[in-house]
Amino acid sequence: MKRSNLYIGSYLSYNIWIKTDLERLISSQLKNLNEGMVSQKKSLKDLLKEDDPSVKTRDGNEHRFEEEHLLHIKEMIPLYKQDELKLPIMVYNDPSLDQCYVKNRVEGEVLKNLIGMENKTVNDSKTWFSKPLIAEKIREYDDIFQFVWTPKLNRRLSSK
Repeated sequence: MKRSNLYIGSYLSYNIWIKTDLERLISSQLKNLNEGMVSQKKSLKDLLKEDDPSVKTRDGNEHRFEEEHLLHIKEMIPLYKQDELKLPIMVYNDPSLDQCYVKNRVEGEVLKNLIGMENKTVNDSKTWFSKPLIAEKIREYDDIFQFVWTPKLNRRLSSK
């Protein structure tokens, strides 16, 4: 019996090592995917004041906004929320799920308006969306949105 217990213990520690190694690999790949993320967001109100609205990315480049898109979003939300809305809107994406979310209530309202769900109310801080439902609008307004890749490795790996 001692041998089988030793074998199981060795297997468990080897299995944990594989998960840790796999997590490190995926985390480094996702870091590369997220390299072009903005380092600091700006409010819609501030971006509308700029001649060439843009923000800096982590890799030192500029993320530019189309004035037409900014004006369209300005029409969607009340004046008092234009300072609260920080752009670009981060859409958090877990590759293991068919849904993604935004963290801010105003961001949720903007995305719901863009996809034609004006009647829905946003009650909590996270607003969940079906990826296929929002994919077209995110492609159309690619300057307004950025995907953030967030793996949930612990949940997925522990279920295997």
